[in-house]
Amino acid sequence: MRRLLAGMLALAAVAPMGCFNTHPDRSVSRYETQVPFSSLNGEDVVQLDVYLVERPAADACLSKEVWEWGDEQVYPERKSILQENGFRACVLGETPPDSLQALMHSERSCANPRRLRMHVGKAEPIFLNPAESDLHFQVHQDGRKTDVDLKQAQCVLLVATQLNDEGKLVVHFTPTVRHGETATSPKPVADATGVLRWDVATEQPTETYSGLSWDLTVAPDTYIAVGALPDRPETLGPAAFLSSGTPRMQRLLVLRPGRALPNAVPKEEPDGKAAPLASQAGRASARGVAP
Repeated sequence: MRRLLAGMLALAAVAPMGCFNTHPDRSVSRYETQVPFSSLNGEDVVQLDVYLVERPAADACLSKEVWEWGDEQVYPERKSILQENGFRACVLGETPPDSLQALMHSERSCANPRRLRMHVGKAEPIFLNPAESDLHFQVHQDGRKTDVDLKQAQCVLLVATQLNDEGKLVVHFTPTVRHGETATSPKPVADATGVLRWDVATEQPTETYSGLSWDLTVAPDTYIAVGALPDRPETLGPAAFLSSGTPRMQRLLVLRPGRALPNAVPKEEPDGKAAPLASQAGRASARGVAP
């Protein structure tokens, strides 16, 4: 009996530690009331809250309300090429519209909100769609139109950040598409002391469209939305954000970059309503990225 009691007490003591076997640094509370555990800290570390919202293609919030609320005039030098390729982006400010917040906090519409921590300058992949057995789209750049056909393809947005002298975050976006079969191969990797060891690397063929990249400069804790123009169905933007099945669904990527301060409590969602960004001046800027 004593042995049984001792065993039960030992299990009870170990059980609370099970949560550390997950990856809490890659998850974020739906109402952002807890600080995620992460060993990645430092002056050059930023955090990125990621919400991929999915709704029917005709949903009014994702099709209309987000873009009426947000400011799309923050990347004038790149706007035309993004539109040609079916992408659109806007800055939502510190408070998204209530309808979008409800979708971001809904398990049905946003199944996997998460928080990423990364060093400035390091790109983090954000997957936008399930892998498609056949993916067809056109790329428009340098005055040319290129037809692309890929097998087992998945659209990915590479997101990297930099800190400027004003304390703002420069968020860099690069569209890519991973496709084909993954392959594993041995690769030498240096540890913190410089000692080389062998590791197994998993790689997949990737098409990187640097000519379609763009930057947005925002204050920390400012929301950004990226989506597609549905009237450009043959281009890369709808291939990434619109499903090909029935019923047709659309996705919207919402990001909130911020400084990753150790032991800091995340900023709560404001309860009040903020004015649409189109009527707010000087809160965000953008610079073009040459192809």
